[in-house]
Amino acid sequence: MSAPNQYSPSAAVKNWKAEIIRGLKYCKEHGWLLSGGIALLAAISIFNYSMRENVPINLTAASAIASLPVIFTAIACIVILLLGCVLLPTAITFIPPIPGRPTPIVRIFSGRPKVRIKARKSLILALMIPAATTSIIIFFYSYYNDVESPLFGLSVFSSIILSISSFIRILGGKGNKFFPRISLDFLAVSIAAALIQIITWLSILKFSLFLFADEKNWMLGFVLVAIVATLTLTFLQTFAAAGISQLLASSKPLNHLALTITTIVVAMCAFPPTGSMLAGFVMQSMASGGRNCVIIKWSKSGFEDPTLPSQNDKKSSIALKLMAVDGSDYLARANNSKQKEIQRIPVSSVRSMYECPSKNPNDEN
Repeated sequence: MSAPNQYSPSAAVKNWKAEIIRGLKYCKEHGWLLSGGIALLAAISIFNYSMRENVPINLTAASAIASLPVIFTAIACIVILLLGCVLLPTAITFIPPIPGRPTPIVRIFSGRPKVRIKARKSLILALMIPAATTSIIIFFYSYYNDVESPLFGLSVFSSIILSISSFIRILGGKGNKFFPRISLDFLAVSIAAALIQIITWLSILKFSLFLFADEKNWMLGFVLVAIVATLTLTFLQTFAAAGISQLLASSKPLNHLALTITTIVVAMCAFPPTGSMLAGFVMQSMASGGRNCVIIKWSKSGFEDPTLPSQNDKKSSIALKLMAVDGSDYLARANNSKQKEIQRIPVSSVRSMYECPSKNPNDEN
């Protein structure tokens, strides 16, 4: 990390109104270009999702074309939310722990090597503590299959308190005793940073457990993923703090911020693995109302259709995963099915739908 210009909030935001006006004017003058780019990125994401999951989606249909802006907006919001979860904990580096003292970001870019190195180590350590404690808690309770125990909630609460204390104690600077004269702003940001960091890690670790759910050596895989993810996210946040400092010290911070976010959104939409995952999440959520698994109660026409995936009583469907809506049809797949067979279910055949029972049905598929 090279030392940037000294961070000055007043210099960074003094022309923000003019920047916003220029940005809105650019969007108005180049609306056709932005609309085309939005439609193209959404179409690429949906195409990648269709290829990955073998879902036959007709992108040339009028309904599909009309839904492209909505799907792109949802994808962009998800990406921005993910970026916020990753970057918001670094906001603590821009708040002085005690009124009158320099902010942690100033010490991180100090001209004195000892101060600079110590500040960077402190930031890395403060960011790693929530990740480490959360990983240990999830691993322990998953190993003993005791996540529903009241002690699990108590353990997570203890992790939150420890994380908040670590932010305050480690980033407080030299001579900072435990909870002394801490500014309310720094305390509030410390609490928010700890909560967001732990929520982010709970999501990452839940995904890690999902990846290795059926593996015999799931413990080794989980530990490796947790270690790699901890190091990756911690160093990403550390460098992000440096980048944000440089951005705020620039002459046009809002322009640079908008360009950075746009670049990240475009990259995640165009890259097949992330684009297909984001498009799949959006399309499945829109089709099912945010349910991972649904059971459909048939209307009269559905009850009389023998080709629909029904239970023995013919009144409702088997457990299904709705992959997308294509025109007037739901594109569905049997829940937990290892085959990628897609069945078209006319919307007119659906009377209602509800979430599957807690126990996973259709395990035999």
